[in-house]
Amino acid sequence: MENLLIESSRSYKEGSWFVFKDNDDWFRLRVGSTSGKERFYYNDNLLGEKQQRTKLKTSYEHKNAAGDHFEVVLKASIQFNNAGSICTLTKNGEMIGRVEMLQNKGYMRMFRLILYPAAILVIITFLMMKIGNS
Repeated sequence: MENLLIESSRSYKEGSWFVFKDNDDWFRLRVGSTSGKERFYYNDNLLGEKQQRTKLKTSYEHKNAAGDHFEVVLKASIQFNNAGSICTLTKNGEMIGRVEMLQNKGYMRMFRLILYPAAILVIITFLMMKIGNS
């Protein structure tokens, strides 16, 4: 059985864990760092498993013994200078929890240091090929 965490966290090895607690109900969503595999747990029970690599939003629903309807929604947040994931928990249509895991500025700075020169090289190569074909 997988070791279930009691608080939200992110690491390359363990992936991202989004953890919510409502009274005696525990909701956990684990997203693998490299596989993109999602696992949804209610208390200690695995309720759902998906392989998601391209979707920007996914959701899981569960109704507990008291009849409360819960929904966990995970969305990708992509902006020019920031990227990450936002996970929310709603109970009977009312949001009761939210966890944001955004990339830190150092990571985004390193990403831009790699992306921008690579983009410039691609553009230069494309222009040289166009000029060479003329």
